[in-house]
Amino acid sequence: MYCSQCGQRLAEGARYCMYCGAPVVSVPRDGGERDAKGAGQLAPQPTSQQVLQQAPVPALSANPTLGTNPMPNPMPTPSANPTLGTNPTPAPTTAHKSLPATVPTPQPRRKKPRSGRKTLLLAFIAAAIVTLVPIVPLVPVMLALPEIDGLLFSVLQYLIEIACAIGGIVLLGGKGMLRPRREGFAYALRIGGVALAANVALSLWGLWSYIASGETVSAQWPLNLLSTLTSMLLIGISEELLFRGLIFNGLLAPLGNTRRGMYAAVALSALIFGFAHVSAEDFASPMLVVQALVKVAQSGLWSLIPVAVLMRTGDVISAGLYHGLGNFLLSVDMIIDTPSISIEYTSSNPSEAQGLIWLYLLITVVYLPSIYAAIRSIRAQPVPCNGAFAQAPAPTVRVEPIVPCLPPAVVDDVPTADAMPTANAAPAGFANPVSLANAAPDAHDAPAADDARPDDACPDDPTAR
Repeated sequence: MYCSQCGQRLAEGARYCMYCGAPVVSVPRDGGERDAKGAGQLAPQPTSQQVLQQAPVPALSANPTLGTNPMPNPMPTPSANPTLGTNPTPAPTTAHKSLPATVPTPQPRRKKPRSGRKTLLLAFIAAAIVTLVPIVPLVPVMLALPEIDGLLFSVLQYLIEIACAIGGIVLLGGKGMLRPRREGFAYALRIGGVALAANVALSLWGLWSYIASGETVSAQWPLNLLSTLTSMLLIGISEELLFRGLIFNGLLAPLGNTRRGMYAAVALSALIFGFAHVSAEDFASPMLVVQALVKVAQSGLWSLIPVAVLMRTGDVISAGLYHGLGNFLLSVDMIIDTPSISIEYTSSNPSEAQGLIWLYLLITVVYLPSIYAAIRSIRAQPVPCNGAFAQAPAPTVRVEPIVPCLPPAVVDDVPTADAMPTANAAPAGFANPVSLANAAPDAHDAPAADDARPDDACPDDPTAR
C-alpha cells in the first residue's frame, strides 16, 4: 500500500500517511482496476526522486567545452583556518604576477639638529673672529701708508667686520635676517621715534653751543656730512650684526625655551653691548668707574630698541640702519668740524666727568618712552623663542596601523579625524601642520557610501589610537 500524495510505502491498514499526513487511499500493487472505495481518486504520481532514478544519465564529453551541458564547478572546500569560519577561500589569481616589484624609495639622511649650547659656542667664536680678524689685513695697510686718514682706516675696518659677520651668520643658518624689509625699519621708527627725536634735540643743542662759542663752520661741511653719514651707518650695521645678529641669537638658542630664559638672553646681550663701549682703562679710578657704569646702563637700555625690532620683524639690517641713523643725529658737531670716529666716553677732568654723567642720565630719561615700548614688544613675543640659529627636527608624521575593513553600514558611524583628540593638537588660534596634513576631506568632497570603492570603506580604527 502506497500514499497517493507522496508515494511512500505504508503499513497495511494505515489510515493516514506518516510522511505527509494525507488520508490513505488503498491502491493495488499491480495497478489494476480501482476498487469501489477509491473510484474517484487519481493514481499516485511518481516522485522527483523516482524520476531521477529512472532517467538515463547522458555521457559527458572529455572536453567540457564540446559537451552539451558541462557540469558546474564543485563548491570550494572550507578553509582549515578556524578564525575564518566556513567562508570559502578565494582561488589565487595570476594577475599580480605581472606587476613590477615595488622598490622602497631611499629616504634622505637627516642631519642631527645642533644643540643650543653648541650654537652659543659657535656664535661667540664667530663674534671673536669678527672682532679680531679685521685687524690682520689692516696692519700691512697701516705700515705701508702711515699717514692714512683715520676715518678711511675706520671705514675699511668696519667693512671687513661686516663681511665677516655676514659670513658667520650665514654659516650658522641665520641668512633670513640679512634681507632688509620695509616693515622692519618702519617698526623701528614706530617704537624708537622718540629716541631719534631726542637725538635731534641734543644735536641742535650741541650745534647752538658750538656756534655760540665763536667757532666757525668748516668750508668742507658737505664732504664732512657725507663721510659722517657713511661712517655712522657702517658702524650701526656692523654693531647690529655682531651684537644682535651673532651674540643675541646665540644666547637665544639655549635660553629661549622659557620666558625667563628669553629675558635672560635680552639682559645679557644688553650688558655685553654696554660694556663694549668702555675699556679697561675706564675703571682705573672711582670717577672713571662711575662714568663707565652710567654709560653701560645708558647704552644697554637703548639696545632694547634694536632687540625688539629684531625679535618682532627678524630684520637685523633695519635695526642696523636705525642704529646708524641715531649715531648720525648725535654727531652733527662732526659736520662743522673735522670728522673723527674716535669718541671718548669718560674723562679724568672732574668738571667734564660731571657733565658726562649728567648727559648720560639725561639721555636715558628722554629715551624712556622708546625703552618702554621696546620692553612691551619683547614681553609680547611668544615662547619658545630660540632665535634665527635654532635647528628644530622635522615633525614626525604618525602612520596609522592597517585594520580590517568595516561594513558599509558602520562607516557613517565612525568618528572622523577632526572629531578625535590628538596628543599633539595645537592650541586655539594656531595651525598644526601635522594635523592639517592628516585631516580627513570635507563631507562634500568625500564620495557617497553607495558609490565608494572597496578601498574607501576601510577607515582607520579609532581604537588603534
